[in-house]
Amino acid sequence: MRRFILFLFTLLGYGAMAASCSEDPRDNDQPVEYGCPWVEFSIKARVVDADGKPIKGIEAKSGYSAEDLDYFEFLGLTDVDGNLNIESGDVSCPRYMLLTDTDGEANGGEFQDKIVEIESSFEQINEGDGRWFDGGYKAELGDITLDKR
Repeated sequence: MRRFILFLFTLLGYGAMAASCSEDPRDNDQPVEYGCPWVEFSIKARVVDADGKPIKGIEAKSGYSAEDLDYFEFLGLTDVDGNLNIESGDVSCPRYMLLTDTDGEANGGEFQDKIVEIESSFEQINEGDGRWFDGGYKAELGDITLDKR
C-alpha cells in the first residue's frame, strides 16, 4: 500500500509539473522581442594645430571609458581640411573620442594624442520608435586643437 501511495504522489507531482510547464508563452498578449537598443549618431569636428591650420590624417576612435583605450572603435580619419564627418550607430552615443596622429611627421608634424569628452555635446535630432531604436543624435564639436609632441 505504501508503494502505491508513493506511486500516486509521484504521478501527481509530475502531472502538476507538466501542467505548469505546458503553457505556451506565445499564448499571452505580450509580444516577444529579441534585440538590442541602438542609436544613430553623427559627429562633426575640425582638427587643427596650435596655429589653427587643419591637420589631415588624424585617426578618430570612440569609446565609453577614458581609461579603456583598447576598447575604442575606429570612426574615421580627418580629410585634407582637417574635417571629421562621422555617421554611425551603436548601442548608445559614445562618451569619448580619441584623436591620434598615425602618420608621424607627415601632414604638419607629430601631434600628441587627445581624448575629448563628447557625450555632453550630443543633441537629439529625432525620436526613437519606442522599442529598440532610441533615436538620432548629433554632436558638432567645432575646432579641436592638437599640441605637437
